[in-house]
This record gives sequence, C-alpha cells and structure tokens, in this order.
Amino acid sequence: MPTTNYYSVLGVSRKACQAEIRRAYHRKAMQYHPDVNKSPGATAKMVEVNEAYEVLSDDKKRKAYDRLISVSVTTPGHAGTRRPSSSGPSRARQEAERKAQEAARRQSEQDEQERQKSAQRQREWEAAERRAAEQHEQEASRKREQQEKAQQEAAERDRQERERAKPSKIGVNTVAGLAAIRRPKPYIHISWLAKLLSDSGSCEWEAWFKTQHESSSWEKVPSDFNLAKWQQEHDALLQRELGFRKDAGATLVGYQKRLIWDWGNATLDGTPDLIYVDQNGVLTVQDCRTGKPRDKDRLQIMLCMWALPMVDSIYSGRPLQGRVVYPKYDCEWTVPASAIDDSFISKVNTLIGR
Repeated sequence: MPTTNYYSVLGVSRKACQAEIRRAYHRKAMQYHPDVNKSPGATAKMVEVNEAYEVLSDDKKRKAYDRLISVSVTTPGHAGTRRPSSSGPSRARQEAERKAQEAARRQSEQDEQERQKSAQRQREWEAAERRAAEQHEQEASRKREQQEKAQQEAAERDRQERERAKPSKIGVNTVAGLAAIRRPKPYIHISWLAKLLSDSGSCEWEAWFKTQHESSSWEKVPSDFNLAKWQQEHDALLQRELGFRKDAGATLVGYQKRLIWDWGNATLDGTPDLIYVDQNGVLTVQDCRTGKPRDKDRLQIMLCMWALPMVDSIYSGRPLQGRVVYPKYDCEWTVPASAIDDSFISKVNTLIGR
C-alpha cells in the first residue's frame, strides 16, 4: 500500500476527471508554491502536490495507482485478500518521486540564478549611483567656478563703468547711460523656447534680448521668489524619485546633467533632472516639478528628448520617452517618442532661427 493518498493531496475524489485534477493542481500550486508561500514545509508540500499530479494526470500511471490502493483484489485461492501488482504502481511511484526531485532541483537552480541576477543588478545600481554622485559633484564644482568667474567679471565691469563715468577734464559726464553687453555668440536656454512654444503669453522680444546679451550686464526685475526654499524642496523630491526608480529596477544615466550642444551660430543649453534606463530598456528623460502642472513643462521635456541624441551619440537609436511628475498634485505626464514629430521639430527650428 502507498503511504500517500494522491487524491487526498489534491483534494479530489477517485472519480475526478482530468479537468478537475488540473484545476485542483493549480489551486494547490498557488497555495504552496515557494514564490508565494514562505512558511516552513511549503516546499515539501509543493513536491508532494507535484508528485500527485504527475501520477494522476497520466492515465496509465493513474490506473496502476488505482489498482495499488484498491480495497481488495480477489484472486483464486485467496478470496478477499489484497494482491496489488508488485511492479506497475511501484515503478510509477518511483518515477513520480524522481520527477518531483528533479523539479525541486530545477527550482533550486532557478532560485540561485535569480539571486545571482539580483545581486548583479544591485552592484550595477550602486556603481551607477557612484558615477552619478561623482558627476553631480563635478557639476556642482563647475557651477561654483562659473559663479565665481561671473562675479569677478561683474566686479570688473562695475569698475570699468565707474571709470568711464568719471567726469572729464571739462566737467562733463562722458557716459550718459550704459548699454547691455552683447554675447560673443547667441545663447538659448530650452526653458525660454518652451515658454514661447506653449503660447503662454511670453514675450518673444524678451527671449531674444536674453539670448543676445550677457545676463550680468542688465538689471533684472525684482522678485520675491525664495530660491533657497525651492532648491531644498526640489532636492528632496529628486532623492525620492531616485528611490522610486531604483526600486523599479531602473539604471541611472544622468543626475541634473547639463546638456549643451552647438546649433550653428548659437549655443543651446538645458538641464533635465534625471536620465535613466527603465526596467523595459527605455531611455527616459524626467523632470520633477514642485509647482502646478503647466504645458510648458511638457514642452521643455520634449525639447530635452529632441536634443539628447544630438548631444551625445550614445543616446541615439534607443527607445525614448519623457516624464514630468508633480507629486504635490498627484499628477504625472508621460511623453512618447512619437511626440517628437516633423511638425514639432519644424516649429523648434523656426523659433531658434528667429
């Protein structure tokens, strides 16, 4: 007699059809599979379920097993005694046990391979984070150097202006008014282009003036914008988004990476918050916003998507998408690559030309 009742293991009657046996097996697999059931003994129970299904799903093995567990088999000279076959059911059971052990071995190998892959992904993510931190530090150092240089240049211009403004020998001021200093080459930031493309009422002459003149040589309109507070909120938001993308299996490529590319007689500039390859292998350009959703934000990320392959050839020929997130408003925009069509590119080229 077998030590295990396969019908009881699957929870079906001896008259169950194959469809009932399959449904019962699927229910038990969902209940005891090691991927979903971490309790002690779940793996052994799953092996037992596999063994039962291996025998009962095969008509020949099932018939042999049914003969083995029959209540009694009447034979000449031994009426009422049980005489199961000594070879068929035993071989079926041994085969079922062998296959169950093989399935357990394969599962163990798959678990080990998955563990190794997970460890490799973790190492790759940590390496990407280190590279991003180094790039961030280099970018911060470069910005500090630029700010120091700009302050020095501004101080020198102020000194020169004071010299020019000194009275002449005949007592006449030689400088009645100072003109803004023209740039050596037009400079265009993609945020200015995004405002104009969004038809939000932005002044095209204002954008042209900033494009053509050094920003340190003209007076700005006073503003009550708290830059320090915004920077603190924005940095916290970026760190949270980095955590989300890491948990989702993304690989970081750029953290507030400045994109600068030459456009003939002009220089274009932009800095998306995050550039990463998501779990599906799609290169994603993302901005994180602390304010309300605005159409110009979507257009700005589209400009980054358009410019990215021109900045560096490593971004060319890959699936691409854009994303803008607004955590305060529980809003997220996803921009497909198809949005960068001929019509959009034509508008951008025309606007840059003007």
